Amino acid sequence: MDKKIVIPRGEYIALYGTLSEYVLVKSSLDPIFEEDENGNETMTEEKQDEYIDIVNDIEDILSDYVDKGEIKTVFAIVAPGFSGEPGNVNSAFIFASLMPWEDRSRHQKDIVREIFPKLISMPGAMIFTINPPSLGQSPFKSPVRLVISGTDYDQVGEWGETIKNISQDIGLRNARIDYKVDKPRLNLKVDRDAASNLGVSADDIATSLDALYGSRKVTNYSLDGITYNVILKADEKYLVDESNLDNIFIKSSTTQKLIPLSNLVNNNLEATSKSLKRVNRLPSVTLSSSISPGSSLGDTLNDLINESSKVLPSNAKISFAGASKEYFETGYKLELTILMAILVVYLVLSAQFESFRNPLIIILTVPITMTAGIYSLFVTGTSLNVYSQIGFLMLIGLIAKNGILVVEFANQLIEDGMKKSQAIIESSLIRFRPVIMTTLSTLLGAIPLILSTGAGAESRFAMSVVVFGGIALASFITLYLIPALYLLIEKDD
Repeated sequence: MDKKIVIPRGEYIALYGTLSEYVLVKSSLDPIFEEDENGNETMTEEKQDEYIDIVNDIEDILSDYVDKGEIKTVFAIVAPGFSGEPGNVNSAFIFASLMPWEDRSRHQKDIVREIFPKLISMPGAMIFTINPPSLGQSPFKSPVRLVISGTDYDQVGEWGETIKNISQDIGLRNARIDYKVDKPRLNLKVDRDAASNLGVSADDIATSLDALYGSRKVTNYSLDGITYNVILKADEKYLVDESNLDNIFIKSSTTQKLIPLSNLVNNNLEATSKSLKRVNRLPSVTLSSSISPGSSLGDTLNDLINESSKVLPSNAKISFAGASKEYFETGYKLELTILMAILVVYLVLSAQFESFRNPLIIILTVPITMTAGIYSLFVTGTSLNVYSQIGFLMLIGLIAKNGILVVEFANQLIEDGMKKSQAIIESSLIRFRPVIMTTLSTLLGAIPLILSTGAGAESRFAMSVVVFGGIALASFITLYLIPALYLLIEKDD
């Protein structure tokens, strides 16, 4: 055995295999697009004068699946308002609750895949379906949310439209931005020269507009022990259009006459967006989108970043929100979490063996295990998500068990006077049966999770397939690797 050449090369091959397979495996925040949660939501945005009819048409389409026994209930919320804010009257949420697993033959994603073409072809509406997330995110937010920031709202709105136009080429579905210039806004500018000549101050004008249009508390009174606020505000009929400025009068401080507000301000009517958002104090728009069937969140976001860098100018700033932001945050933390887990295991083993070299033998088997786990994801087509990440953390502890059994017994044989080279070979032969028994028990424990069905089966599968594949492949390799590493690191005196 050429101990100086074989062992390092094997470790390098394992590390290279880990990195190459890591790139090929699809990644996502959770198995949301495979997870069957017994429900989905349909969001619509329609023309205001047709929205009731369109909602009824959608319910008619879904009622066919109720008759088939696949959908249990359907109910709609028109003009949904959340967080105390009123919703748009031309939007609606339609919730479809599916029958339990045992009462239907098709998966949720298969039902959604069949319904979606029927909904998207309806004229006069933009309709998209959302599968409820399995990690507690908002069910009303799309998985892809790209935030585009700049120095001007009109400019970032154009950038958002640019990304929206190329969205279908990168696997996005029903892309939309939250900046829509479709709401009227009346701009008032005080004519300071005219106001000064007429004896009206800008403060009087601002106070009058604030009270009449925004309301102002002027006093309160008590009646039967209850205190009531007196709020000053103009009647709604005087707030309809700009012509009502002729009906608002402000008293002149010089002539004591009432001056029409229209003589004191210049006004112009323009279109604007309903909401103007800022992110990091910069004007921003958010592009939201669903993901095409068969695509992963990680691949879609990476494609979105690459294409955005090609079409957006250098002064455009992009970031992410919602599930997209969480995906990058959890993805960056995976490597750190694994490194911390390896460090903790190494320190614990160092205290157990009272040596820094013996734990190194066990820790060097981790690349083989990680390679086996990633290869299992690649073969089964499972994405690298939160649940599979938990499986990788379990692998570190499970594979260390095999090394502890062999190395600890070898140290005992060395204390009895046996040479190190003979002790590790003898320990490997004697500990072979316990290693195989514990490996088989772990594999048998993972099989029910792999074969399980029902709600949440995809989450259990993602975790168990990493454990099963990682232990099955790595255990037999480490049976050779641990003695070889021991001979390399713990040489005979």
